[in-house]
Amino acid sequence: MKLDYAEYHKFSLGHRSEHGCGGYPYENGQELTDIANEAQAKSILELGTAVGYSAYCFAQSTYDPHIDTIDNDEEHVEIARQQLEACGVGEKVTAIHGDFASVIATFDKKYDLIFFDGFEPDASLLATLDKLAQDNGVIVTANLSWSSTAKEYLGTLKNMGWEHEIRRDIAISRRS
Repeated sequence: MKLDYAEYHKFSLGHRSEHGCGGYPYENGQELTDIANEAQAKSILELGTAVGYSAYCFAQSTYDPHIDTIDNDEEHVEIARQQLEACGVGEKVTAIHGDFASVIATFDKKYDLIFFDGFEPDASLLATLDKLAQDNGVIVTANLSWSSTAKEYLGTLKNMGWEHEIRRDIAISRRS
C-alpha cells in the first residue's frame, strides 16, 4: 500500500478529522524532502510524529536517512509504525512513544537534521537539541505562525549561536 505525498497527506487529514486531534500534517511534503536533501541528512530526529507523514517525507530523501521520531500519543506512534511499514519505509524510521524531553535526554548520537514539529516550539529543549545536532547540522522548526513561544524559542536558539532562515511557517537554523 505505497502512498505518495498527496495520499499520505490525505490519510493524515482524515485521521485528524476522525480522531479530533491536533496532528496536522505539514502542508508541503516535498519541501521536507528538499530540506533533508539540502542538509544531506543521513540521520534525522523528529519531535512530533503524529501519524508519520513528516517521517515519510524525510524518508524520501536521496541520502537514505534514518529517522527517529517521537510522540507522546501512543495511538499516533502505533498508527505511524503501521503506515510507514505499509508504505515501504518502516525500516528507515524508528517511532518512539514518550515525552520529548525524557526521550531525547537518553540519546547520545548526533543528527544531521532535527525537525521540531510539536505544537509549540519549546526553548527548554534547546540545550539538548544543540548537543544532539551535528556541527554542520540544521534545526528546522515548524508551526511558527501560530505559536506563542516562537519568538522566545528563536531568540534562545540565536543566543546559542544559531542563525535562522525563515521560509513561510518554518525556520531553518544553522550554527553561525
